[in-house]
Amino acid sequence: MNRVPPNRGNMRKGPPGKPPTGSKPFGRVPSDKKPFGKPPFVKPAPPKPNARAVALNALRDVTQSAAYASLALDKRLEGSALAPEDRALVTRLVYGVLEERALLDFRVDKYLAEPRRVVSIARDLLRLGAYQILFLDRVPDSAAVNETVSLAKQFPTALPFAGMINHALRRLSEGKDDPVDWPDDPMDALALKTGWPRWILQKLSDAYGGDEAERVARLRAAETGVTIRVNPLKTDADTFSKRMDLRGWKWRGGLIPGSFYVTDGADGIGSDPDFNAGRFSVEGAASMLTAEAVGAKRGMRVLDACAAPGGKAAFMAERMDQSGRVFALDIHPHRVELVRAQAARLGLENIRPIERDASVPNPDWVDWFDAVLIDAPCSGLGAAIDKPDIRDRVTSEGVAELTAIQRGILDTCASYVRPGGALVYATCSILPEENARQVEAFLKRHVDFTVDRSSIHGFTPDEFGLQLLPRFIGEDNPIWIEGFFVARMVRSPKDGQ
Repeated sequence: MNRVPPNRGNMRKGPPGKPPTGSKPFGRVPSDKKPFGKPPFVKPAPPKPNARAVALNALRDVTQSAAYASLALDKRLEGSALAPEDRALVTRLVYGVLEERALLDFRVDKYLAEPRRVVSIARDLLRLGAYQILFLDRVPDSAAVNETVSLAKQFPTALPFAGMINHALRRLSEGKDDPVDWPDDPMDALALKTGWPRWILQKLSDAYGGDEAERVARLRAAETGVTIRVNPLKTDADTFSKRMDLRGWKWRGGLIPGSFYVTDGADGIGSDPDFNAGRFSVEGAASMLTAEAVGAKRGMRVLDACAAPGGKAAFMAERMDQSGRVFALDIHPHRVELVRAQAARLGLENIRPIERDASVPNPDWVDWFDAVLIDAPCSGLGAAIDKPDIRDRVTSEGVAELTAIQRGILDTCASYVRPGGALVYATCSILPEENARQVEAFLKRHVDFTVDRSSIHGFTPDEFGLQLLPRFIGEDNPIWIEGFFVARMVRSPKDGQ
């Protein structure tokens, strides 16, 4: 008895010698024919790197893990495989959001029903999208909204907020040119517009005046360049300037002889072949002015009490032309290694890196050094233009703790200066209590020290030292200089010397 093939009703007759259409082939499949069944497995192409996702992860490192923005950015970019233009976008987004965080929250909250209930990752996504809408003219608003919402859907904790993010950003786009209802208090309004905490703005206003406080608060990192200095042991300024021209860098002469201010083309400067070969270092003008105040010369014995990562120690060692010694201290072992690596890269054999707490006295060093440099731990607010996350880390309690540390290091290291020698105290802060007031109190405790008011490359100190706020120096070809303080003090010679 013949069985009826299954699904017969779906079968149609085909040409002789071929199975009916719709049936499975019988027997062996000819070698010149493709086999039936599943296609061979093809490994999918990796997803295209997403600049906004990299920026979000870097922001999360800062806002949730308290990472420093520069380190978080470097880490996230390192393995991203992004094109140069996308890497530039990531950098702009990360620093831009951190600079404008208060303003972004203020503008977006207007369109949120319950701003306080927004989880942290959704808040960072809102900031990321809002920054593109308000500050990046080359990014269409629709792209900023769509990309941010798409990114939100990739994170389980942000997914429930995707609709809210879409609504808030679209409303912001529609109303971005409408008048803003700023707070009535001018200082509160300035804090929102600039991202600087109100209490810091008030301190700056009290110390330097309201106009100067506002000028500093409105400065932006995107406007600044990079300052470098050549290593005179390996090259000279004329030779190196030609190498910069060949690279296509845009540059101008720096404040210190042998230094240059690079305004364009020096992306990835830390991996440059000449940098790795020790022909130049990246060092801000303020740092070099501080090291210059020491007056390091051949054969001197110098202590750099808080040396890491080693830029000032290297500057002084280069000026000493491989003679004398620069003892470079730091309390943390890994930071001592940074100084050691810096010295090795530059070929400086007269630097002695030492792991040591500068506030702990060493009787063997009393009256032993020709000069002592204390680049003290500080709030870092003078560098907050280039590192906007610093502003949110500083607290009034933290500043009080720092001033106590600074006082301890000053009192300990003052005894190491030989009679007639120099003690240089410096910070990258712009708060008076860390600077002029600290020196004023020190001089009352140590009457054998006086402030040397000699000019430092055209900058003349006041009664207790030189305080510069962050600014551009010069009119035609301005050069960026960070905010800093430096006081060079000289110890009186002993009777008979």
